[in-house]
Amino acid sequence: MLSALGSIGVGFLLGTSEIIIESLPGLLVQVPPLMSIRGAIGGAFSARLSTALHLGTIKPQLRNNTPNFKKSFIAIMILTVILPVWIGGLSYLVTVLFNVGEGHHLSLLGFILIAELSSVISGFLQALVTIFLSILTYRRGLDPDMVVSPLLYTTGDVIGLFSIIFVTQALIISGVGLI
Repeated sequence: MLSALGSIGVGFLLGTSEIIIESLPGLLVQVPPLMSIRGAIGGAFSARLSTALHLGTIKPQLRNNTPNFKKSFIAIMILTVILPVWIGGLSYLVTVLFNVGEGHHLSLLGFILIAELSSVISGFLQALVTIFLSILTYRRGLDPDMVVSPLLYTTGDVIGLFSIIFVTQALIISGVGLI
């Protein structure tokens, strides 16, 4: 039920950002892949934390955790930084090849900046949510795999879309050459 409500919220948020999408229609090309990598990276991190908690290779605490915990966190942050560059570049290529927006294209730099900055913001926030929920559910005697994954996909979509909209608006306001 929470996932369904979250999906409705994401749809509503996307609908309220209609002005941005109308002015930069190519942005809509990169929203699905950015959301997809957030889900894939977050889901893998959640599953890894859950397994490690059950095996005892990480501690159910935030501070002074094991090297395994630190390596997992660093790995997801590296993926969070590398993959958006590819998505930004490919989104630009698709937008130009198929003339999405009839001449009102984001620049290559615009696509990459939006992808990168929004992914770093959403990736870090989603990692914090994942860690917090995994530790909390494990301490309460619940299986993090059963609780965290469904909540993670919903919160990841909300955080991801919000960060894309926030970053795009911030770059437009700052005057960075997006077009």
